[in-house]
Amino acid sequence: NVILCARWSASIDGRPSGKMDTLVSDSNIYSTKNASECVTNSLQSINDFCVQQNIKLYICTEVPIQTKTPSQRMLLHKLFNAGLTRGVHESHHQKHQTNFNTVIKNSKIPDSSIVHLSSFCFDLENNSIVGENTTSYYFDDDHLNQNGVDTLLEEPLKLIFRKMNNSSNLNMP
Repeated sequence: NVILCARWSASIDGRPSGKMDTLVSDSNIYSTKNASECVTNSLQSINDFCVQQNIKLYICTEVPIQTKTPSQRMLLHKLFNAGLTRGVHESHHQKHQTNFNTVIKNSKIPDSSIVHLSSFCFDLENNSIVGENTTSYYFDDDHLNQNGVDTLLEEPLKLIFRKMNNSSNLNMP
């Protein structure tokens, strides 16, 4: 079993600030087009290898990247009793995942290999959940801390591990 997790959007699109120092490349050309092709080809190669070796591949989507760090939100919560629990809206998150979704489609990765972690990270109003009371779920703007993993990702991780233990059924529900 192989589980891949990454900040895919930064590898393909650069940072939200506009910096391009996170783009991946398989040559000396650093552009979003080249990065997208590089990630597409790499994921396809990994998938092909896993299929040949009878290894189950899981590719995890990103958790929502926050525009304000949850520590800033925590300060607002402590001062004004507002602001901690709600992060970016799902539409904002999906906009930043557009190119990664295209990469997945172009690399022909089966849907059963994609684990949509972000679907567990939104409330009923489609706002990302960044914490509860005075407990932040994020270490910074895009990395969950242990509280976040335990709270938000417990269910999808259980699904992955259950599938790993049940070799007779390798398709994700």
